[in-house]
Amino acid sequence: MMSYCQSSLLLVIPLYALDLGASPGLTALIFSLRGLGNMVADLPAGYITIRLGPKITMLLGLALMSAAASVGMLINSSLHLGLFSFVAGSAMALWLLARLTLIGDNIPNDHRGKALSSLGGIQRMAGLFGPVSTGFIALAYGFSTVLMVIAIISGCALILLFFTLEKTKPNKQAANANTNNEPSSTDLKKLKLLLLDHQGIFKTAGLAVLLLTVVRSARLLLIPLWGAHIALDPSAIGLVVSFAGLIDTCMFPLAGYLMDRFGRKYAAVPCLLLLSCSLLLMPLSQTALQLSLIAVLAGLGNGLGSGVTMTLGTDLAPPTERAPFLSVWRLLNDTGSFSGPVLIGLITAATTLAGAFVTSALLGLTGLYVMTFLVKETLQRSNES
Repeated sequence: MMSYCQSSLLLVIPLYALDLGASPGLTALIFSLRGLGNMVADLPAGYITIRLGPKITMLLGLALMSAAASVGMLINSSLHLGLFSFVAGSAMALWLLARLTLIGDNIPNDHRGKALSSLGGIQRMAGLFGPVSTGFIALAYGFSTVLMVIAIISGCALILLFFTLEKTKPNKQAANANTNNEPSSTDLKKLKLLLLDHQGIFKTAGLAVLLLTVVRSARLLLIPLWGAHIALDPSAIGLVVSFAGLIDTCMFPLAGYLMDRFGRKYAAVPCLLLLSCSLLLMPLSQTALQLSLIAVLAGLGNGLGSGVTMTLGTDLAPPTERAPFLSVWRLLNDTGSFSGPVLIGLITAATTLAGAFVTSALLGLTGLYVMTFLVKETLQRSNES
């Protein structure tokens, strides 16, 4: 249900911005505020998860999403849409960090690939319906109605989670460490130590994941923008996105098999390669069919990377510092989500929309090099651990 909300937002935010009269560059900036909201909330989300537990943190994320979408129904300017985009991104950060911590604490290393790729597959299944329904609802009833649907669905998810998920305990060891000190001072010291202790990981695997996220966020924004550029209506763009999403969704079993059988890099490397190639080809499309075919190639690459960033993060996270480590890991991911659209906006304003595709593809190829040659494999067999 939360995946439906997220996939709907990825389509509705850029199209709503264009409908309000924003330029492609301003649209990219508004879209990037979702990533900025993620970034701002990532580190606090890690420490909230330590103190309150994953369940309560996820409930907070759902409540914030429902409230933001409810207020968002009153949007009448690009400024209001930007504020909504920021708050929705913060809500997703709370939800995603707590969920990832819960999975990392309960799933062994050599089963995480399948578990997290399956989770990615479930997200993609929900994402199939999101863009199609969002496009048709927006065309028939307007964008405010889309936000009303998001508010209702996230509210229903909150109620469902509250009654079905067993209460999770906060990390008592981490929480108790702050009882005799000022929390802010202690948390900052621990964060500095964490960054120093694992700086090699963040400089290599973290960089590769950041660049992968830049390419993924670029794809999510550039497909609707290019569809609007070649004069497709919202429903047609929604169909293109969902058709690509169908291929994306079908790949998650293969992604999980590759990660748990051969290694995480066997999924991450082809993911980066195919995404980069699709971005290079997309500006050549001039019809809905051509755009659909290239979007399918992007979906194929993205699907091969289903769950790969989450799997790498949970593999690399030390068990005693899982939540704070993953909050930094999520921050790297969300830095990519934020910087990708900002970069697209700047490049589009300075050159052309096609130039944004080329730049995004080059960043993807850089990530491909880092992932291939600088990142160590993290898969551990049961008899090795």
